[in-house]
Amino acid sequence: METPRNPLRDALSSLAQEATRNELPCLVIGGNAAIHHGVPRFTRDIDLLIPESALDRWKSHLVHKGYIPIHSTEAFLQFAPPNIALPPLDFMIVNEGTWKKLNADAVEIPLAGTSLKTPSALHLICLKLHATRSPSRRDTATDWQDIEIIAQQHNIDPTDPDISALLNAYGGPDASQILSKRLADQ
Repeated sequence: METPRNPLRDALSSLAQEATRNELPCLVIGGNAAIHHGVPRFTRDIDLLIPESALDRWKSHLVHKGYIPIHSTEAFLQFAPPNIALPPLDFMIVNEGTWKKLNADAVEIPLAGTSLKTPSALHLICLKLHATRSPSRRDTATDWQDIEIIAQQHNIDPTDPDISALLNAYGGPDASQILSKRLADQ
C-alpha cells in the first residue's frame, strides 16, 4: 500500500535539504515539533527557530525562492509562500546563547532523505509556556493542550525541582503548579 502524499511534510523535507545545503541553521518548532513529540495535531505552516546570526541569510535565501516577508518584529518573521502549493513560513529569532542551549539538546526529525532538528520535549514545553505569556497570543488553550500531551508522552514531572524551576522561569511563577494540576485532572 502506497503512503499518501503529505504536502506539508514534503515541503518540510525540501526545506531541510535546502537548509543543509546552504548551511542555514534552524530548529522545527510549532505544530510540526508538537506532532514529532506525540501530539495529534493539524498544522498548515512551518515554524522554525533560528539564531539571530542567520537571519539575513535566511531572508536572502527565501526572497530568492520567491517568498514574501509579510510581518516582522524583533523576535518574529513571517513569510508568505510564492504559490499556494507551499506553506507559509514563520520564524522565531533567538540570541546566540538561547540558540546554543536549544540546539545542544535538540532531537532529530527524520524526513525523506534528510532530517531536521527540533527542541527537546522539555525545551519545546518551555517555548510554548513562554508563548502563552505573550499579550498578542490568541490561542493559549492549544498551547496548554500541547504542553500537557508532550509532558505525558515524555514523562516530564513538573514537581521535579529542576524541571519546576525551568517551567516557572518561562511560564511564570506558578507554571509548574498549573501543569501538575492539569495533568492530575486527566
